[in-house]
Amino acid sequence: VSTQSTGGLIRISMAKMTNPAEVSSIVQGLRVSFSTGKTKTKAWRKTQLFQLKKLIKAGEPLLTSALEKDLNKHAVDSYLSEFQIIEHEIELALSHLDSWLEDEYVTTDLANLPALSFIRKEPYGVVLVMAPWNYPVHLLIVPLIGAIAAGNAVLLRPSEYSAATSQALCHLVNEYLDSSIQIVTGGKELNIALFKEKFDYMFFTGGTVLGKLVAAAGAASLTPYTLELGGKSPAIVDSSADLKVFVVILTVKSLC
Repeated sequence: VSTQSTGGLIRISMAKMTNPAEVSSIVQGLRVSFSTGKTKTKAWRKTQLFQLKKLIKAGEPLLTSALEKDLNKHAVDSYLSEFQIIEHEIELALSHLDSWLEDEYVTTDLANLPALSFIRKEPYGVVLVMAPWNYPVHLLIVPLIGAIAAGNAVLLRPSEYSAATSQALCHLVNEYLDSSIQIVTGGKELNIALFKEKFDYMFFTGGTVLGKLVAAAGAASLTPYTLELGGKSPAIVDSSADLKVFVVILTVKSLC
């Protein structure tokens, strides 16, 4: 993606999509990167979280312009529903990271005395994060924050339906984050290629149709996954309802 500022307006020039044939080598590269152990270090995790903070701060004008192009979002709405949520999550992760990485000592059962027992949190490995179109920034980046804090290598897959935002994110991720965090863009062919790969964890936010495919791919390779799925919220409106209030509620509910 290339950008040009003209009279305060940021114009976005689209880059080419990821070739699905390249997915296998990208995943393999992430696996090699994770195997070096660098993503497990506290220093790497903190550095990437700080870099993510810089990405959001510096990239806010570009992302705001992209969100307006994709979703007709006002700048204030973009800040409230996207950027400030991410900023809060980054600060939360940074403030708790030291304690999250500490071993948790637990009682040793009689059969294993005099051993010392503790719980150590280990990263999964290579994580796939797939985001939807309606909140294309925060629903991609917030799971990324958790994956970084846990010490994983990550492959990001933004929605093809928010194309301008996806390309802006692609540009920013490649500029600010380490090579152990990759991003791919494309359509249904890309999804097919992704589901052929073996990930160590998958995090998907979106509709039930694609969610079922994620679950099927996870089941086939015994890969754990998290599905945050949309759904229907039926409502009954009778003659006593205040239609103005109902419209406001309906608008808020229909956002997800």
